[in-house]
Amino acid sequence: MPADIIEGLKAIAQESKTLVTWSLSIIGGSLLAVLSTSYFKPESVKVKLIYLLFIPGWLCLGISIYYSDEISRRLLAALFSGKAEIISNIGEKINIAFTNQLNFFGWAQVFFGVWLLTYLLWWTFKKS
Repeated sequence: MPADIIEGLKAIAQESKTLVTWSLSIIGGSLLAVLSTSYFKPESVKVKLIYLLFIPGWLCLGISIYYSDEISRRLLAALFSGKAEIISNIGEKINIAFTNQLNFFGWAQVFFGVWLLTYLLWWTFKKS
């Protein structure tokens, strides 16, 4: 039984690492959007305020990455433990951490999605 649980925990850890890769890609892309000069940027201060949506997005991605680290650490603890009840307890905590990671990643997508939608609306309807 512990071997089956360990395999499941390894699968969760792998998916968690994938979310970290996506999170880092989103952070890099959003930083590029802030620092780049190769696309149309709003000139109005009111429209520039949409870039403040990046801050909670980055924060959510950072928390998501934190939970991935927690998952990795707990997986190592489970691998070194030989007792089924300890592995089961660790597995429950990994499930909670993975749920939290997914939730914060999802909220980050909401913030960046709202930014993108607002930017596209501005870009489409701006006066030339």
